[in-house]
Amino acid sequence: MRRTVWWLDASGRASGARAVSRALLATTGPWRLAGWLVGVAPLSWVASVIYRWIAANRHRLPGASGACATPARCVPATPLGSGVKRYDLGGVGGHE
Repeated sequence: MRRTVWWLDASGRASGARAVSRALLATTGPWRLAGWLVGVAPLSWVASVIYRWIAANRHRLPGASGACATPARCVPATPLGSGVKRYDLGGVGGHE
């Protein structure tokens, strides 16, 4: 879930570019129009490609911080015994 934006409301849920579209539709003025445009084909197809690129590169964009970095994959750390392993989540979820 941390790799994409989600929009949840009474009508359901959406992720990625569709979530951005629905969030913009919940506003007023030109942002609402932008949300409508992002949500209709063929612009929605382009928006999906752009969203995936931005999501993958958000840590490189101006104003980015460490919070923008995508979490590293879980890698096995040291065994704790009884076949249970501790996983290093790279600081995700409070397991540092």
